[in-house]
Amino acid sequence: MREIKFRAWDKILKEMFELPFGKNMFWYEENRVDDLTDYEVMQFTGLKDKNGKEIYEGDIVNYGNYTDNDKPCNEEIIFENCSFVGREIRKFGDKNAVSMIGKDCEVIGNIYENPELLT
Repeated sequence: MREIKFRAWDKILKEMFELPFGKNMFWYEENRVDDLTDYEVMQFTGLKDKNGKEIYEGDIVNYGNYTDNDKPCNEEIIFENCSFVGREIRKFGDKNAVSMIGKDCEVIGNIYENPELLT
């Protein structure tokens, strides 16, 4: 069974933090977070990259270069149709099952702290 974990991007403070999971799930620095409008919540995919780093939705992963143009093949991890997928950023926007790229990819950032990776 995969571990259920969450993290959140604080839109005001511009920082990422882990959210505890359970009865009192949304607590941050001793304060209860009832209004999630100032946060982007992301779930752990249950997978780790080739370096052992956990992969969350919103992460940007790299799994090498395209063979036809030697440019980085980066994907944004999204949750779509009840599953996590990696959506190509630069080429065609193709989607790949995260389970297919998890062990061979490397987390290089996320869409909030590294928006430059989306171009």
